[in-house]
Amino acid sequence: NGPMALAVLAVCLLCAVACSGWFIHRRGLQRLTVRLRRESDARRDRILKGTNDGWWDVDLVHGTAFVSERWRQMHGIGMQAVGFSAWRQLIHPSDRVGVGAELMARLRERDCKFHEVEYRCVLADGRTIWVFARGFFERDAQGRALRMSGSISDISRSKRAEGEREAARDLVKGIAEHVPGLVYQFRRRRDGSAYFPYTSPAIQAMFGVTPERAAQ
Repeated sequence: NGPMALAVLAVCLLCAVACSGWFIHRRGLQRLTVRLRRESDARRDRILKGTNDGWWDVDLVHGTAFVSERWRQMHGIGMQAVGFSAWRQLIHPSDRVGVGAELMARLRERDCKFHEVEYRCVLADGRTIWVFARGFFERDAQGRALRMSGSISDISRSKRAEGEREAARDLVKGIAEHVPGLVYQFRRRRDGSAYFPYTSPAIQAMFGVTPERAAQ
């Protein structure tokens, strides 16, 4: 019985060592997984912070939504829950119907995976901002939308600049239409070709060109 007992004891010791090594290895893998996840989350947060965009994630099956702190700052709201109805109320009344209809149309398109839209938001303090939203749809095998995730950018500054440029063009156009001289805007493309973004009525009449033709 002595040798048998020693053999059993040796097997038990080997099993104990193996189990101990397995638990140590498993714990090491768990720690590595946690560390890698934290590094990935930190990297993602740095990237998102660098873009200065807000981001959102909506579970369409359970009706839950999550928005980032930047998203809340951009819209001027606190920590209250943000669902579809709450988000819809933030949209400018003149844009609300169109944005909602376009989103629902994209949701119903079974092959649609991406969605982009520009619209105005009315903040709690009464200010209006322009935003550009881009999203990704996660769908099941039948094409039913399960989830929406994406980001949103404040494009108010570029919209103001665009409005100022349009106002300047309208001013020049108004003046050019009432002077006898030839007024035009000349630009050269990177490939060396040239075009005329604007030509006054006098140039159009003299050379027999249309504004569309001159701008090509």
